[in-house]
Amino acid sequence: MTLPAFSSVVDMEQATLPVAGLVDNFNFALGHDGIVGIKTGTDAAAGGCFLFEAQSTVDGKKVTLIGAVLGQRTSSPITAVLNSAEDLSRAAFAAMTTLPLLPQGQLLGRVVAQWGASVRVGALDVPTIVGWPGLTLPAQIRVGSLPSTVTTDTRVGVLKVDLDGDNIDIALRAAKPLRGPSAIWRLTRR
Repeated sequence: MTLPAFSSVVDMEQATLPVAGLVDNFNFALGHDGIVGIKTGTDAAAGGCFLFEAQSTVDGKKVTLIGAVLGQRTSSPITAVLNSAEDLSRAAFAAMTTLPLLPQGQLLGRVVAQWGASVRVGALDVPTIVGWPGLTLPAQIRVGSLPSTVTTDTRVGVLKVDLDGDNIDIALRAAKPLRGPSAIWRLTRR
């Protein structure tokens, strides 16, 4: 669907073909519930099948849904798959909403100094995504070397979230200053 020629072909309601002339697309779901293609099919082994893409805007953000309905064995398998795809699209888009990537104020880590002082680490600016409640995404925390002084809001790392190949970086910051070592600790260490 990222190829313009392909996406324009599968979104055609009819086409004029050599010898055959004007041919209608059996996909009557085109244009309904955001469906823009892709391919219907049926045979004795597979039943009715439909690979589809649907698009909608959820909370101001464009969302693309790819789905498949397989194995429909009815007297009208193409009708069954197209109706099922419309139902799936409606249900999926209705369940989507804008969600924060993290709960506000969630502890993501702690910086602990050799002398025992520690400070909480979290994210100040939490971006939002369009998704559904319970959505899980792969994420990794990356931490480099810390600066010699850690004050409130010092960046101490990054949380990298993978949203279907789009990487979202969230800066991790200290919640307060990290207290330095005591004089006794410094005197007894090399």
